[in-house]
Amino acid sequence: MKKLLITAGLLTCLAATNAQKIAPYGPLPTKAQLEWQDLENYMFISFGPNTFTGKEWGDGTEDTSYA
Repeated sequence: MKKLLITAGLLTCLAATNAQKIAPYGPLPTKAQLEWQDLENYMFISFGPNTFTGKEWGDGTEDTSYA
């Protein structure tokens, strides 16, 4: 009886670990999108009011004559 239970338990574990492949869900990226993603960010440029004032953080008192 003990061998039967152990065998049944092992077969149950074996059946439970036999997982199916998961189908892709949602839209998949194209080859070009994957290549672009591999480039990561080489440079990021951001222009804002503080770009032209010479300050890293603005405090709201900047002159807007440059705009």
